Amino acid sequence: MPSDAEGDETPVRLVLYVRRPVAGERTVAIDRLSALAAAGAIDEFEIETVRREVMLSEAGDDDTAALRALATWSAGDVRSTLAVETRASRLGRSVRTLVLPELTLAVYEGDDLAWVFPCTDGTRTWTVSDCFDGYETTGAVPEEIA
Repeated sequence: MPSDAEGDETPVRLVLYVRRPVAGERTVAIDRLSALAAAGAIDEFEIETVRREVMLSEAGDDDTAALRALATWSAGDVRSTLAVETRASRLGRSVRTLVLPELTLAVYEGDDLAWVFPCTDGTRTWTVSDCFDGYETTGAVPEEIA
């Protein structure tokens, strides 16, 4: 079982958000995620299919709460590249939306959202593939951001 930085046995769960259609690069990512689980580098994973643009409810329903958390996540100088935008709807109301890339990965250590990919420190951006590379080589997120 993977462990956290202190060496405690903390379950690691990855949630991959993929946009439709699930083909090409997205299929490769799903295959890599399955291989990480089979190798024991992670404890479990989920795959969520999402739209390109998600309207975020002001009421904070469960479907959008997780996505909102991904957009606002940060760890020190490293932060999510996802952004919540406010724009006018067709009815003239102000709506908050989240535009998702083809792949977004949430890394949970226990119940805590530990990492979001893609992420940036303002100089460098780490992709979902970089995260997979880290788990394949060291069993954790890329060393240069951990």
